Amino acid sequence: MQKISCCVYFSFLKKNFSHCNIYLFQLQPPKIAKITVLGPSGSIFIIESEGLSLKKLLDFLTASLEKIGSEFQLSKNDYSKAFEDKGVIIVSAIKADKILSLDEMEEICIELDCDDVNKFEEDGATFYELICVRNKFAQLLAAIEEQGFDVKCSALQSYAINPVEINKHDTEMITQLYQTLRENENITQVYANIRPNSIPIRPLKLKAAVQ
Repeated sequence: MQKISCCVYFSFLKKNFSHCNIYLFQLQPPKIAKITVLGPSGSIFIIESEGLSLKKLLDFLTASLEKIGSEFQLSKNDYSKAFEDKGVIIVSAIKADKILSLDEMEEICIELDCDDVNKFEEDGATFYELICVRNKFAQLLAAIEEQGFDVKCSALQSYAINPVEINKHDTEMITQLYQTLRENENITQVYANIRPNSIPIRPLKLKAAVQ
């Protein structure tokens, strides 16, 4: 059996394990900083960032909330049980050179056994957000793509089990919060226990709309 000198052996380890470390580093998922904010009318916001450390996210939210008002406060409690995973698919309202109305989209969703559909606008374009139970997500996505819809994004996301209603005064404050979050590109996800479309804007910009 051929003998290998210690120098050659350790050189081999250093070379190959350095490649291994780089590969493993590339495979590691990005670290996500997460902070919960409690707001008016019993609202809950779980705010996530992949680009900010927990401290920087905390500093950003603390400074932002001080400007908006005392109705918001940071919380260390776990509110994940107030949410459940849902399949979310966002599509353009334009299909075959025609803008589909909400009524038309609701009929399609009934045919596809979709739980809910919400209409919203971003940068002058109209979109629909389709929501379904977790175990029907892949099936619904395949059906939507088969029908020729322009899918902008699709993912499993946390949705409120019991969404709350927001009064007019509180709507204005939450809108200010959303505007602040939308301006920070490092905020990657926001989950809120608010009834859909009760706030005039979404907490984050739809990236597909501005590409």
